[in-house]
Amino acid sequence: METIPELGRREVNIKSLTEPAFDTTTPMGARMNAVYAQLRVDMIRENTLRGLAYARSKGKIGGRPTGLS
Repeated sequence: METIPELGRREVNIKSLTEPAFDTTTPMGARMNAVYAQLRVDMIRENTLRGLAYARSKGKIGGRPTGLS
């Protein structure tokens, strides 16, 4: 997903053969690209929070170790 905006800056267009909405030559396709990128970010965030909650339920405490006293 990070490569596609870089290609756009180089004026390279992408058209998917299997996903009809993924065509960066059209305004709708460019917007769909942004939607897919945001979906990916949201899924990573959700999975991270779910994993942290699971670890806490098992008694694990994450984060940086405490410094010297």
